[in-house]
Amino acid sequence: MMTQTPVLTLVETDDPEVIGVKVMGENAKMIQLTKDLTESYSVEVKFWVHFSKVKDHNLENLSSDIYELIR
Repeated sequence: MMTQTPVLTLVETDDPEVIGVKVMGENAKMIQLTKDLTESYSVEVKFWVHFSKVKDHNLENLSSDIYELIR
């Protein structure tokens, strides 16, 4: 019996031109946070998350090229 394994993909980039991310052809959800480093200095942090299910026999074939940055 073939089972499916949940996979979380997290993509972070410093490229300000990236407006979206696709993981295995599906849109990932963008999370944007403001991180206060000092009282007068903060940075914007953007990352994308995607949850998917992969058949167990495909887990060894996962690599960083499963996602696409959209500019």
